[in-house]
Order: sequence, then structure tokens, then C-alpha cells
Amino acid sequence: AVQQRADQLNRPLTRTEVRQSVADASIAIRRAAGFGQLIILIVFVPILALTGIEGKMFRPMAATFCFALIAAFLLAFSVIPALAGLLLIGKPQPPNSRRFHLMSTLQQAYAATLKLALRFQRIVLTLAIILLVTGAMLYARLGGEFIPRLYEGAAAFQFVRPLSISMDASIALEKKSQQLLLEFPEVDRVFARIGTAEIATDAMGVNLADTYIMFRPRSEWPAIDGARRTPSELIAALRSHLEAHIPGQRILVSQPIQLRFNELLEGARADVNLKIFGEDLDVLQALTRDATRIISAIPGAGEVEPELRGKVPMLVVTPRDAVLREMGLSRAELLDTIEIGMGGKQVGFLYRGLKRFPIYVRLSTERRGDLEKLRRLPVGVEENFTVPLERLATIEFRETYEMIKRDSFRRRGAVLINPRGRDTESLVNAARERIESELDVPPDYYLEWGGNFKNLEQARLTLASLVVLAFLIVLGMIYSVFQDWRRTGLVLLGV
Repeated sequence: AVQQRADQLNRPLTRTEVRQSVADASIAIRRAAGFGQLIILIVFVPILALTGIEGKMFRPMAATFCFALIAAFLLAFSVIPALAGLLLIGKPQPPNSRRFHLMSTLQQAYAATLKLALRFQRIVLTLAIILLVTGAMLYARLGGEFIPRLYEGAAAFQFVRPLSISMDASIALEKKSQQLLLEFPEVDRVFARIGTAEIATDAMGVNLADTYIMFRPRSEWPAIDGARRTPSELIAALRSHLEAHIPGQRILVSQPIQLRFNELLEGARADVNLKIFGEDLDVLQALTRDATRIISAIPGAGEVEPELRGKVPMLVVTPRDAVLREMGLSRAELLDTIEIGMGGKQVGFLYRGLKRFPIYVRLSTERRGDLEKLRRLPVGVEENFTVPLERLATIEFRETYEMIKRDSFRRRGAVLINPRGRDTESLVNAARERIESELDVPPDYYLEWGGNFKNLEQARLTLASLVVLAFLIVLGMIYSVFQDWRRTGLVLLGV
């Protein structure tokens, strides 16, 4: 506005004229600027109204943008005009200046384009309609993702080994796997966690291992055939290398944060999961096995694993109540003895300087797995009198499931799916069609899709209503200004 006024007068403006030009320009645009920014704020209302996981993830971004927009609006009508009145000079632009030629060229190009569009209105409108219809058709064919996969600079491989594997054998396989991973120059370090800790926050068998692979910075990755690998290519190479040298273990690929995020949300460690609810564990295992087979055949399914992997031996101790009464023992005393022998009990501490180590007492690994030795385990009855465990209880190993998981107080199995090369929505839609036609689900059993697909569906349902509401509010605001539906529709096309 100051430059235009100086060009019109063809002389430098006085300080008073500069300030007046700034004030006139600020007053002229205040309604349009405020109205436009208010419309932008309303557009963000659907995101601010999101709840659940999607709300926690996207509301901070929307709130930050809204606060920045409000701050910019306040500055535009307070600090900026004051600075403009002090700093702008207000000299006319010389006709031979570079800026003058640039603006003149842009104005001429815009005027020529505008005249051409007005001359061939029907052709322009036809092309616009064709582009609109084409865009709508392409949009209808697009898949959906809850959030894009972000590169964390690391990978998390979950190794699934046979249920019958021992701790020593699992550790040996893990060491071999880590040695194979460290053969890649892109890998910086590798560490793992096997089984369940004494204080269990994440129940896992010794057949499961979470292996975390930390990569070097991308700039340090070596070039292969003249180019560095992409993260997805590196992960595929790591997996192929492991499968070629250790065929006895299956691999679920994820990233450290992504892995824990999925587990916290759904209790399953995959991006997508199909939960099957029912009461009979044998039926659940059969259903998850069949569902795994069906989904694995779908292109883009990636890694597909059943959560129920079979049965393991479990020690079952059944007290003989009549004998316990004769001996004057309670069930609790008997079971405490078994708990100490099998699980261990802390009896003191070992001190080494400033360090303190707990001392646990329990049976050796060999005795814990020998049924005959367990039956002869002495149980204290009186101060100087013990009896073998087999006199007080029956003891045996039975095949049972390693873990029983529940959601909403109902038993459930699950199929874990990490899509590769395909979006979540199209994969789940294809899998849902195959499952409904090929999987025979008994009465009182039902299926539920979870993971990122569930979050995507919830966010979509919320936005479906809120976006319509925001659109109607914007429509009403524009109509209140023009009081004419034609001009309202024309402006709305630009929104």
C-alpha cells in the first residue's frame, strides 16, 4: 500500500503519509483478513474434537497451528503496522528496477491468462469438471492408513521359536542371530530380551525374543552398486539373511516405538490384528490357524502369525486334602513349599562393597524338570519331620496353553499382521471378504479387527460428522457476508 501510494504520487512520501497509508491499508483488509483466518480456525475444529488415540496424536498439532494463527492475527493489526510506519521509506519505484520488471511481468502474465480463460469459458469449465471427476474417482480408489510409518533409526525383530525350546537353546539361537545381524555394516549394535522377568510387565515365553537393532546414521551407510540401501531394503536384507541361516525361527518385523505403541493400544505387537473371541481354547487355536492361512495368501499381507502357538508342559499339583488334615497342614503351607522350589524365594543379600545382590533359593533346573525328583521333594510337617511331596499331593505334567489372553472379560485368540507394500485399509477389506467366505465361525464366537485399522475407523467416523458441521458453519458465515447463494458458492469453491 505504501509503495503503491508513492508510485501514484511519483514522489517520496512523508512520514505522516507513510503512517496514514499503513493505517488505511490495515483498516481496508481487517474484515477480509479476520474472516479468512476465522474460516481456517473452523476448518481445524474437527481435528480438535478428535478423542482417544487419534485425539492425543493430532490435537496438539491443530492447537499449535490455531494458537500461531491467532497470534499472527493480533500481530498483523498491532506490531506489524507500527513497525511498517517506522521502517518503510515510501519511495516511488524506478521504471527500470528489477522489482518493477518482475511485478510487471507477473501482472501481464496473469492478465493474459485471465483473458484467455474468460474467452474460452466452456473449455475451462469442462476441463475443471473432468479434473474434479477424475480426482474423485482416484480418491475413491485410494487406501487408508492411520498414520504413516515413521523411520525410527532402528528395527525391532520379534523371533518366534518352537514352544518346546529350552532357555539355553533360545539364548544360543539369539547369539547366532545377533552375530548374523552385526555382519551388516549399517548395523551399529544389537541387544535382546528373552522370556519374562521376575517382575513380569510383559509376559513372554522363552521361545520369544525381542531383538532391537540400532542402525548407524544414514550418512555412514556404505553404497551398494552406487547407491545406499533404503531402510526398507536393509530390513528386507536382514530378514532374508537370518532366514537363510536360521530356518527354525519366524520373524515379526517392527520398530521399537511402534512395537510398544501397538502393544499398549491393543495388547498385540502387530500393526493390524484380527481378534477371535470365544471360550474353548482348542477352537480358538483352530480358528486362528485357519485365519492365518487365509490371510497369508493375500498379496501385501507381509508377516502373519497366530498368537496362540500351541501347548506346553505345565506342572499340575493337586493337594490330597484328607492327608493334609491328618498331617495338620494347610494347602497354603504345601503350595508355599512348591512355590519356593519352582519359583524361588529371596532369603537374604550378598554384599560386595557398595553393591548388594539378592540371594534366592530354589531347585536346580535339572530337578525342576524331573518329575520323579519333584515327587520326592521333602515337605516340612514338624520341626524335625518331613514327608515326600507325593504323599501330600498328586503331581504331573499336563499339556496346556502357555498363555490365555482376554479382552472385555472374554477369552480371545489373535492373528498378528504387519502389512508390507500395501495400505492397511485395502488389506483389511480384502482379508475381511476372504475370512467371511472361507472361515467357518461357530455360534457364540465373533471376530474383531484391531490395531491401526480400528484407530483409522474411529477417526473416520468422528471426522465424518464434524467435517460436515464445519462445512455448514463456513457456508453460513460466507452467506452472511454476501447474502447471495451464487457468490457464496463461488467463494466456497475456493475454500
